[in-house]
Amino acid sequence: MSAAICGWRHLRYLAAGALSTSGLVHVATLPTLKRLLIRAEEKMQLPMEWDSPTFAVLEALELCDLSARQNLLQDLFLTPIRFWVEGAYQCHMRHLLRASLRSPEIEDHMYRDPAATDSHKDDLIIKTEHILPFLSFALLTIVNLYSRYSFDLDDSMHGRTPRTTLAGLRALARHCKHLERLSLAFDARVVKANTGRRVYGDRLARLDVVGSPLIEPCAGCGIPFRHFSRLLLITNCDRQINWEDLDDEEPESEFSRKWTEVESLVTIFAEVRAQEGVRMNAGDSESDW
Repeated sequence: MSAAICGWRHLRYLAAGALSTSGLVHVATLPTLKRLLIRAEEKMQLPMEWDSPTFAVLEALELCDLSARQNLLQDLFLTPIRFWVEGAYQCHMRHLLRASLRSPEIEDHMYRDPAATDSHKDDLIIKTEHILPFLSFALLTIVNLYSRYSFDLDDSMHGRTPRTTLAGLRALARHCKHLERLSLAFDARVVKANTGRRVYGDRLARLDVVGSPLIEPCAGCGIPFRHFSRLLLITNCDRQINWEDLDDEEPESEFSRKWTEVESLVTIFAEVRAQEGVRMNAGDSESDW
């Protein structure tokens, strides 16, 4: 199988339920591979320091079943903490996945027996150090993060405070200028005063929220609008999940109802902003006369 992979010189998409280390070595050198889906095998070793280019044009990476290798993310994205100050982190990221990665997806296996992974619950929480490496990829357009075991992030993405809040979107707006769609769980109950200058991400059009507590719907749409100047849609994924689960007869939660209200407010705000843009353009045209 590994020998056959070497002949796939024009392969652009590969989904592998199980991939050996030797197979992954060959996959990493494919010159046209843009999208890769792999399962986290227990003994699988990811390519680290090679002389030849690895994943030279990879744009989308999907990892599933993290319960098999709870340290996979650390192997993939991080050098040991002691090297961060020495600058080896940037070199490692550039060597492993290059700067072309655009659409990473991280998820644990949704259909696996929960009892089989309870012992790894703490290891499967998506933490700040798992998200921080994405900020190195300036061309990111989509970030999808799913976890049954919640998130443990922070606003500045530098480990200063627990839990991501709405203000935590500022780091993504500042670093990921090409971001077009973001799916993320965060705590929208905490609204911190913004003491810095306004930061715009001028491409993000859609924000998907799931499992995100919220108190004030106006804050739920106001702060994202402050950071992302072209935001058109905030989607309440919790409501979509309830619709898809026909056996679930539980009523919609209070948080879900509030995010549904946010959806409506964002639509109104986007329409008003578009109308203001039309009026401003019309005024500029008249002044030219």
